[in-house]
Amino acid sequence: MKSAGILRTNPDFRRFWLSSTLSTLGSQLSLLAFPLLVLSIGGSAAQAGTVATCSLVTRTLLRLPAGHLADRFDRRMIMVGTDLVRLVALASIPLVSALGDLGQAHLLGVAVVEGAATALFAPAATIAVRDVVPEKDLTDALSRSQAAMASSSLIGPFLGGWLFTLDPILPFAADALSYGVSAVLLLRIASRPARQVAGAERDNRLTA
Repeated sequence: MKSAGILRTNPDFRRFWLSSTLSTLGSQLSLLAFPLLVLSIGGSAAQAGTVATCSLVTRTLLRLPAGHLADRFDRRMIMVGTDLVRLVALASIPLVSALGDLGQAHLLGVAVVEGAATALFAPAATIAVRDVVPEKDLTDALSRSQAAMASSSLIGPFLGGWLFTLDPILPFAADALSYGVSAVLLLRIASRPARQVAGAERDNRLTA
């Protein structure tokens, strides 16, 4: 299978694939855990729904401008930056919980920040595939990446719920860890995007 060959023979694509898979899995881990945590600290069903809704609305509204940013700036650095932002935001939940001062306002803020960073990460990850594989392998690489992201989106909420039953803070610690590992993998990618020739028309087909 050609796509499996890409994972074996292209170390940069392998790092990219692992990074995007972990990052997507991390964002899905907390999707279900956020409202559950609000309920566990005494919040109402309406408050739990507000946190989940704000995260999803933020992800949706920022997708279009995020695509424009991914076309104009270094996709790898966008991915690294958003991973680090989410690492700090999600790691604040276990920290604040350990201090005994965890509240709905904090969770709402983290959910919005995480949603915004996820919205920026997604289009950059989609386009960045072409920075790490030759054009002849692009179709196979995109197929492999999309399959991994779809699988992570399916598994993530279940895994987040299961971790929550072990410890309410565990999904957020695992989420933060996934972003940290993802950022390290991205920083180890040696490939760089081809330089844009001055006056050349920008290829926006992947974003479209």
